[in-house]
Amino acid sequence: MKPLRSLAFATVVLLCALGSASAQSPWQPLTNQPSFSASNPLLLTDGTVMVHDTGAADWWKLTPDQNGSYVNGTWTQLASLPADYVPLYYSSAVLPDGRVIVEGGEYNFLQATWINKGAIYDPRTNTWTSMTPPSGWPRIGDAPSVVLANGTYMQTDCCDQPPKAALLNPTTLTWTATGSNKFDVYDEEGTTLLPGGKVLDVDAYVFAFDPNGMNSELYDPAPGPGQAREAPACNSGIPTDPMKLVPQCCGPMVRSLLPARMARALVTPPFTTAARVSGRLVQISPTTWTSPTVPRRFCPTATC
Repeated sequence: MKPLRSLAFATVVLLCALGSASAQSPWQPLTNQPSFSASNPLLLTDGTVMVHDTGAADWWKLTPDQNGSYVNGTWTQLASLPADYVPLYYSSAVLPDGRVIVEGGEYNFLQATWINKGAIYDPRTNTWTSMTPPSGWPRIGDAPSVVLANGTYMQTDCCDQPPKAALLNPTTLTWTATGSNKFDVYDEEGTTLLPGGKVLDVDAYVFAFDPNGMNSELYDPAPGPGQAREAPACNSGIPTDPMKLVPQCCGPMVRSLLPARMARALVTPPFTTAARVSGRLVQISPTTWTSPTVPRRFCPTATC
């Protein structure tokens, strides 16, 4: 009976803890609920929040009240996107100068097109300016993007082989190609800035599973000559049946978990001379992709 009493007591404690956690939830409903289908919130440099109306042209701004409360904030409609551009599932970011960039889209006007259009928003003038895609890019689609540690915006394309990426010049709004040696397409993947300036990408194997693939890769803006990084020790337990892959979860998983839990473990010190490390040594040059070692405690199977 003692084990049963202990189990019952533990259950009561757990339920009480869950009830307490629920009562203290940090989530609070807004006093002024949006009148549109809110999606893709972006925190602007002035502290307001810019929000897209899902699959529509209009954008809105949530301004906190005089006490800084977003709960009691108010909504203001902003300028709508250019007339030919109404994306869904696209790249977006706030640039260091306060402007907002939106690129690509799996849908345009709710039609699947994997478009290469884009636009940049200036909050000072409340205006959008259409963007020209990088040279030779027929599509961008739902590819990921990231703002690098130096403030440069990096855009990828969703579906082309070899995979493409480009850096934006914010003054001229022109693009420079970057990111050679990427293993697979960027479609359904996420690019996450890590401490130290490198970018982590988890491969999604959208078109076909590759049991000998990289699984995860690092983009290094400027690693310097003669440096190397550890390659993966295993295939991270990804199922061999491509129909069982769930690529949509890869990007959100990386964005929500890796910066806090895996960043320091994934970014290893550079090796300036040849050395034997776990996995194979991969020589990299500036602005290229290589592969990190996934620590055993983060692997989903015991085979890692």
